[in-house]
Amino acid sequence: MKNKITRDEFNEIKQRLKSISHTWSDLWDFLSLTDIKVSEAVQLQYTDIYESLLDCTHNGIALGLSPEALGLINRRKKLNSKDRYIFQSRSNRVKYKEQPVTVIAFNAALRNVGISIGLNKISSKHAKYKIQVRLLPPC
Repeated sequence: MKNKITRDEFNEIKQRLKSISHTWSDLWDFLSLTDIKVSEAVQLQYTDIYESLLDCTHNGIALGLSPEALGLINRRKKLNSKDRYIFQSRSNRVKYKEQPVTVIAFNAALRNVGISIGLNKISSKHAKYKIQVRLLPPC
């Protein structure tokens, strides 16, 4: 499995996830903007955000959020003002319950997207490696 994906591959994955679900696309983006595991990200609630800090009390840490990550959260909150979870499920599995999306469902969507673009072993960890820096040789 290659550890890094290119910016183009990252963006292609994001666009294909968006065609399936904006939640999947936003989760992929959020993972790239933060140092949070997917299993933690799906459990995040809007009450975990205070100004530009993410309160991860289950880990005993608070993380500062980038303006991009905070913007993503604020956009989702505006669009889904009654949601409890930042990445809340809308599937028939939960009907009228407030439940987060599942890691299993996200990974299934990600796996299908990866296969469709020739990346057979893509995982949520690849969102962390979205920028592959290529240094040019000195002139």
